[in-house]
Amino acid sequence: MSGKSDHFRLNVPTNRSKAVTKVKMVVAEGVKLLFVYPMPGWTYTTEKNAEGNIVSITYKGRMEAGEFTAFPFIALNPKGDVSVKYKAYVTYADGVVVPFDGSEEAKGYQPTIHLK
Repeated sequence: MSGKSDHFRLNVPTNRSKAVTKVKMVVAEGVKLLFVYPMPGWTYTTEKNAEGNIVSITYKGRMEAGEFTAFPFIALNPKGDVSVKYKAYVTYADGVVVPFDGSEEAKGYQPTIHLK
């Protein structure tokens, strides 16, 4: 909801026949990430801006091929009728990084939430 805090999750499937070992999520512009859920079996680090707000979360762990993990978080949404666009980067055991950032390489895919 616009201007309110809400519970979200970044769903990450293993789209290749390799295990996932790292997931980085960049917080959407205008969103304030309030709480990070410590996923069992994964460690995480956060990157903060000069104001002390979390701008990205990087999870490290292991998810085998054919599995998925939902990484929950609570964020404060910006006000207004807007779309917020997160960026995600999934690293596989063979070192390949698959972007979900709206780029040409990501074929335009980017986690987006429309708020009203």
